[in-house]
Amino acid sequence: MQEPRPNQERAEQAGTPAERSLPVLGAGTHVTEGPPLKCPDCPAASRGVFEDLLPGDGDPCGMQRVTLEARAAFPPNLFEGQAFALVRRGIVVRQRADPQQRVVSIDVAGPGAYLPLGSLAGSPGSIATGYAASDALLCLYAQSEPDRSLDCLSQPTTLELVQLQQEAVARLERLADARSRSTVQRRVAALLCALADTLSPQHPHDTVPALSLRDLAGLIQVRHESLCRELGKLVKRGLIRRSLESITLVDRSALETL
Repeated sequence: MQEPRPNQERAEQAGTPAERSLPVLGAGTHVTEGPPLKCPDCPAASRGVFEDLLPGDGDPCGMQRVTLEARAAFPPNLFEGQAFALVRRGIVVRQRADPQQRVVSIDVAGPGAYLPLGSLAGSPGSIATGYAASDALLCLYAQSEPDRSLDCLSQPTTLELVQLQQEAVARLERLADARSRSTVQRRVAALLCALADTLSPQHPHDTVPALSLRDLAGLIQVRHESLCRELGKLVKRGLIRRSLESITLVDRSALETL
């Protein structure tokens, strides 16, 4: 008799069916089918969206789960055949460049955020890259079969999808606006406000969850040293407060008017 694999043995001891593992796609990346029951921290359920796609009693979840270790890059084929993703845990960063390698958009998303994929995510010919800024868990909705096409969604779910797409576009626009500011100080201030508002719908809008300083600098395309210097100035002026877990916006109105 074949010995059970470690994850199968643990699942059986817990009294639940083992998940069927799919191929490992790259270092620090792993995909599994959705669990048999709705997860307690399901990003769709926590936001009250996509009820049609969530499992009923005893039904399997219709989404695949992708686990990414911190700093792991997205494998090139990770999102093939996927319609969209919801960030369940952690923070991910995505970047798109044109065929000449010029950056055209940068996106960063945290728990509960919607990520458009496939044709919804960018123009043909653009080059997409990305990585996990922290240990992350994504839930992917595939449309590899006709009955899973976005065209087959119910009207309420379609409206929710449109709203979430608008939310993702607004997030990109806020980040692009921060990068376009005339000075490093204004870029940093605008970035902190944008991240507090858009990074995670489940997070208070007066704080920015922990991101490395190099990640923050990359989002607005400034030097790491320049970012550190400007953050220090904002702390001294009493506009922000820093901790290991987050950056708190103490005086939001002053940051917005810099």
